[in-house]
Amino acid sequence: MNANTGSSAISTPKSVSKSKERAQALQRITLIGMVLDLVLGAAKIIVGIFGHSYGLIADGIHSLSDALSDVLVLVLAHVAGKAPDDDHPYGHGKFETVGSVLMGSLLIGVAGALAWDSIIRLFSDTLLQKPEWPVLVVAAFSVLSKEWIYRATRRVGEKYRSDLIIANAWHSRTDAFSSIAVLLAAGGAMAGVLWLDVVAAIVIAILVGHVGWRLSLSGLRQLVETAVPEESSLSFAQTAAAVDGVEGLHFLRARAVGAETLVDVHIKVAPYVSASEGHHIGVLTTRALRNAHPEIADVTCHVDIEGNNAELKQRQSVHRKYLAAADKLPDRDRIEREIGTCLSNHDVQLTLERLQLHYLNQQVEAELLISFDDSAISLWGSHDMAGETLRSTLLERLQPIGISELRIWWRHELPPVDQPTLKL
Repeated sequence: MNANTGSSAISTPKSVSKSKERAQALQRITLIGMVLDLVLGAAKIIVGIFGHSYGLIADGIHSLSDALSDVLVLVLAHVAGKAPDDDHPYGHGKFETVGSVLMGSLLIGVAGALAWDSIIRLFSDTLLQKPEWPVLVVAAFSVLSKEWIYRATRRVGEKYRSDLIIANAWHSRTDAFSSIAVLLAAGGAMAGVLWLDVVAAIVIAILVGHVGWRLSLSGLRQLVETAVPEESSLSFAQTAAAVDGVEGLHFLRARAVGAETLVDVHIKVAPYVSASEGHHIGVLTTRALRNAHPEIADVTCHVDIEGNNAELKQRQSVHRKYLAAADKLPDRDRIEREIGTCLSNHDVQLTLERLQLHYLNQQVEAELLISFDDSAISLWGSHDMAGETLRSTLLERLQPIGISELRIWWRHELPPVDQPTLKL
């Protein structure tokens, strides 16, 4: 029995409005960052060329790679924000994860190219030149502006739980770190230690490559369905176990899809609750999980019966010989046919009104509601006598196919009462 009330199943005006607000916020902060990256990238490369700072040129290339990643973020964030469809019933959240992996790979590639070129330049016979003072001004401005955009972007990413935007924020901070390296190296080179400028470019490459590796690894862990952290799973389990009617959990697992989390949980309920009550407990469990943990987007709740009842175990051993004779437990259709045949063999009119089956510990227990009329009372004398006779007959017929217990309730159908005719 499953109770699934995930967000992908229902779209409300409120949820659509929130999705639109989220998409607009992510787009706005990314566009601001892209404009800043383009301005800084151009300024660093131009000043680096005329100011004789290879470190600042490398930093400018890094800034332009930030602008390229901003374009990637805009495209993937747009796709990831789409509602679930037939091809993607769980939503498009993993497009953000794919974006994180691509961005990390881009950073690793840029880092490798910068490091290789810088090492060649460091050990070549090319005459190194002393940087000019505008290099310091541009590097200082880059540090301040990139730290500001990092904080603003990360704040938006955390608010809307977007791994892609948070990854882009860290991309911006690596630019701030690299600008600090350029600032220090340019100052040292201006003081006479010319090789510091090239070393700064190598340090920048290492920083960029490290961030790229972290982003790629995090995204790949999500793509291969790595479980959420243990503390999160434990918190989810505690929330589910606290729901009224839940006797315990068989298991719980959770995985991340982009910024959202999907949870599968098997809850245990008392063995004789009805299907509708079990479903209701499952719905309450789903609601509790999603209310307590906003990051959860979808819950699949499977309802199992609690099967550790001592009475059930004792009954199972008593009827083991009947279970051994059956190839498998009977389904409802077969049980109804057997009961119908048995009822039709009686001398009175008996009607099976309701049949409730309990599949417990590899056996079946049946509860029957049977209706009868006055003719049965005149023939039988009492329900009790008739009930025991019918129960014995039914058990004799049903035990060989796996029915271990039978409970019968009776309903007396009263004859219709003639209503007096109202004369006007």
